[in-house]
Amino acid sequence: MRQPLLLLLASAYVIGALSQALSTRTTGAPRLPASIAPDIAYFDAGEPSSLVVDPVTGRVTEQRDLLATAKAPRPSLKWQGNCRYQGGPAGGNGSVFMDGWTCFAKLNGPLNGGSLTGAYTVVVVSQRSFFHQAMILSASEPSSKPGKRMVWRETDLIIRTIPKDGFFVGGYPDTTSTAAYNATPEANSKGVLKADWSGTGDWSVKALAVRLSTGEKSGKATWMRQPLYGNDKSVTLASGRVPGIFAPVGTDFVIGCDYMETMPDDADPDNATMARAPLVYRCDRRALGLRGRMVAVLVYGKALKEAQVSRIFAFYRPRWEPLSPPPPLMKSSAPQKPVRGLPGDLVPDIAFFDAGDRASLTFNRTSGLVTAQRDITSTPALARPSLTWSGDCRWDAAAGGSVVLDGKSCFALLDSRTRTCDWDRGDGGFTVVLVAQLGQAQQARPALLTSAGYERYWWNSERMMAWRPNEILTREMTMFVDPTDSSTPGNQYDQRRYPTARANTSFTFARIPSKAWTLEALVARPNHTNALNGTARYYRGGPDDSNGARVLYSGAAPLIRAPSGVDFALGCDYMKFDIFDDENYLDYSTYEYRCDTQTYLQGRLAAVLVYGRQLSAADVARLLTYYRTTRWLPAGTPPSPPPSPPPPPPPPSTGIPAALMPDLAYFDASATTASRLVVPQPGSKVATGGGVRALLDVLNPGQQRLDWFGDCRYDSSAGGGSIVLDGSSCYAQLSTNLCADWQLMLNSNGRENLTFSLVVVLELDNTLLPPPPKPPLAPSVKVDHEIADLDTGGMGIMSYGMHDGGYYYFGGPITQWTTKATYITMDGSYDYNNVDFRRNTPIPVPRGVWSMEAITTYYYDPPGGGYDELKFGYTYMRGTSAQASGTVTKVTDDVNDYFPVPDGSEFRIGCTWRGSDLNDDCKPGSHLRGRLSAVLVYSRTLDKKELQQLHAHFSSRWSKAAAGGGKGRR
Repeated sequence: MRQPLLLLLASAYVIGALSQALSTRTTGAPRLPASIAPDIAYFDAGEPSSLVVDPVTGRVTEQRDLLATAKAPRPSLKWQGNCRYQGGPAGGNGSVFMDGWTCFAKLNGPLNGGSLTGAYTVVVVSQRSFFHQAMILSASEPSSKPGKRMVWRETDLIIRTIPKDGFFVGGYPDTTSTAAYNATPEANSKGVLKADWSGTGDWSVKALAVRLSTGEKSGKATWMRQPLYGNDKSVTLASGRVPGIFAPVGTDFVIGCDYMETMPDDADPDNATMARAPLVYRCDRRALGLRGRMVAVLVYGKALKEAQVSRIFAFYRPRWEPLSPPPPLMKSSAPQKPVRGLPGDLVPDIAFFDAGDRASLTFNRTSGLVTAQRDITSTPALARPSLTWSGDCRWDAAAGGSVVLDGKSCFALLDSRTRTCDWDRGDGGFTVVLVAQLGQAQQARPALLTSAGYERYWWNSERMMAWRPNEILTREMTMFVDPTDSSTPGNQYDQRRYPTARANTSFTFARIPSKAWTLEALVARPNHTNALNGTARYYRGGPDDSNGARVLYSGAAPLIRAPSGVDFALGCDYMKFDIFDDENYLDYSTYEYRCDTQTYLQGRLAAVLVYGRQLSAADVARLLTYYRTTRWLPAGTPPSPPPSPPPPPPPPSTGIPAALMPDLAYFDASATTASRLVVPQPGSKVATGGGVRALLDVLNPGQQRLDWFGDCRYDSSAGGGSIVLDGSSCYAQLSTNLCADWQLMLNSNGRENLTFSLVVVLELDNTLLPPPPKPPLAPSVKVDHEIADLDTGGMGIMSYGMHDGGYYYFGGPITQWTTKATYITMDGSYDYNNVDFRRNTPIPVPRGVWSMEAITTYYYDPPGGGYDELKFGYTYMRGTSAQASGTVTKVTDDVNDYFPVPDGSEFRIGCTWRGSDLNDDCKPGSHLRGRLSAVLVYSRTLDKKELQQLHAHFSSRWSKAAAGGGKGRR
């Protein structure tokens, strides 16, 4: 009896909790002010008391008109199909989730008693899937035997004539069958208004305002939408005369599907007898309905104007916009203190190399050549990539200090292995400033700077940027052929791979003068949606330009790209070249990265500044003033002394052996380092179990952290220090500025994934029943029949994405690791239906004990080998506090399955994250309830012995905590 009793208690708890949640909010969200409130019909899911909701499934079956009273009842909306209630900001603080296939709502009586004269407006407040051109409204004309239907869809308004025997929707008829085609909805439809598809799944307010015909004057319809999208110029999308338009006060007023009177599916329109079969009233199954969230349906007895629709949008907008949006991903903020006299607000946020700081340069002791250069804003806590100088590069004290480039061999290359994420955040524009003096004897195609370009969308072609003395150009990246090395000058295939053949000039400007110091500034903004619509400004200033820098160009910059920091070179055109084989023919399989020998720059380079924003003309002028007054000094003036390098901070210690230290991420809530690594919520104190705001990375505390959201608290005793997750709101999201570290796994060994290991140390709560699940949003039922074999329940341990899905998939795979299963979903797809890899965990994570859960991946060459026969597998290991120290056991393994590689994107702890067409949040009911002590991520396989050592380490913490009575707060 014990198990059934627990189930009965749990069910009662769920039903009672949901019923209380719906009953306690009797008033719900505020109502529209009287000046813009509807007078005909007012349906708003923000008032839960107006909804009839099944407390177990969350399905909505009926919705009351808010204008209805006991003395003046009004028709209600009858919801049919898979329609579910959703609250909270993700649900617009009250909405009906519509699945797009089965869910729709039909008024159970004529609108306004079947009478509406003069004018009316129907307003729909909703969010729709970006996959769907949604069906909004279907209504019949006011008649005992209607002859017309009005259909309002996402992109058009249609008046449809009803065939006498109903519509044929039993399939797609043979076009040679006249009777069948003439009975289809398509043959009886006339488009009367058309609007551009917004192509976005944002929340919106849509309004259809109609003035009915008077006398011989046809009716007029105006289609309005807020907010504005894309090329929208005004709230009004379309407007015009619509002969035959009517008031939607007939027997059918349907939201969310193309509702109509139809023949039975087995009817034959060519057979007169069968065509007269009884009509079936239903949605057209061939057309998708509305997939999204419906907040409100409002009907007015007048034609609203743009200003009123804008006010309605302004009223509803706070419902879905969070009051305090989550902070942006970690970014190295620009230092507020001046650097070498440069004002703090002008210090670059991405890169700052200045040869005037001689201490930032590394010299060869024998030759005196410059071999390396440190970013002068780099510190041990906030490290930035350095430059490696190659060739005959020398330092000169002229103009405060510069590197002299010989024009034959000297160039610098940025160390992209330590590239930070700041380089990938040029969406809002970028600025690159060079302070240089060009020599007179230049190569044929000298380049000041080249770099692979940043591309937001991985499916777009990769391009590189090259900065020459008189132009900015970009070229499609490929394996290039050097014209000077080609043994077959007439080979057209080779010629198409010459660097010059792949180049497109973005814009030109007056050539940089020789033997004169100048400040060159490129300020640009790429367009990732339409690459031809990039824009740029180009400035130049010299010692005599006391009034500021001159604008040499301002306008379009087709195909412009922000430098990504990959293959970022100074002093030459750096790219990947094909290598000739032993017979002096191109190999097409081996390559080398090097400078184009015709592009070496001759001159001096004093400074390089890279910003992740567009500098204003005033800021460029201030930069010019700084270099005019501090660097371009009269001969003989000594340069300012270099600053002292900052002392490195002492590294925090968690006691983990050095050989087991993770190389990608290490988050540890150990009480010994909590004061340094655990960041409390404002007003909280870690020592007293206050709220947690962030957990810093042990090795890179200034550049990587877990940001915590919801009710997350710190416990200094349980497990030797841990974060308590409440099971209903708490989860964490990775914030990192170490893009190169994570992406190294993708790019190692010729862009072929090697291996990685994930370790999580946690304790699942075992003292209370699981929290009542929120009403679930329905998984899509259209595609994956095998999803029934997968246990998608359980609490979420980790979700992580692979941003560059092009390595293995078309799309963005998300790995889900729960207490019961591991599986992969595709980011952007419908909820849970696109499951690729599925594996139930045979032994779920135990409750009430500390556990070290580890997933390690590996690859191997199967017997026999062969082309492309590299195989991947994984092993799931576990060690708990109930086992002896240093004991781990295998939970499961598979020699034929592998996980996508975590690249630092979409990395979350404590829930199952959904990145679908309509949801970007934790899956309801998936929040982890318990404690989390550590998360470790390695870019290699941990063997069993290493896992045993890790377990021994954490076992000592568990035993010490238990000896001290540190079971912790419950």
